[in-house]
Amino acid sequence: MSWLLVSGGVLCAGQSEHITATQWADCYSAVYRVSTTGIRYFETELVKARNWAKYWKSRAVDAIHKHNEQIEKCNRVVEAGESGLPAGDAVEAGALRQQVEGMRIEVLNLTSENKRLRHDLEQKAALAADLSARVDDATKKTGSGNGPRNGAKGGENSAHCDKKP
Repeated sequence: MSWLLVSGGVLCAGQSEHITATQWADCYSAVYRVSTTGIRYFETELVKARNWAKYWKSRAVDAIHKHNEQIEKCNRVVEAGESGLPAGDAVEAGALRQQVEGMRIEVLNLTSENKRLRHDLEQKAALAADLSARVDDATKKTGSGNGPRNGAKGGENSAHCDKKP
């Protein structure tokens, strides 16, 4: 296995930082005749510090991206305000208002059509009741009505002819 000495640290390809730090501490303590436990503790803390640094750097980068996105949104709103055009939420609100207005008009149209159809239905129901009453009166005046016994065929008023052409 090959070792590479870089800036006072030993790196070993394919191993974790903790194992590398432990091996470096052993090597350092052998060369400089220093206590291994103190160096191992120092290296472990150094690895922890590096990990925390990575973590907080990534969090900082995320925060910077969020901040930049917010600034971009604000800039778009300011530019839209300067040009007189609605932007962002104002555009959505305008579109929703138009949609609500269109639906309101549609509801009014359907309501008026519904009223008209009910009025037509009431007129037809009244006409059907009037015709039914007239048919009942006509039936009472003529007697028992049309039927096969009265000489009509199939309940129809028709003249019976025996002539052959």
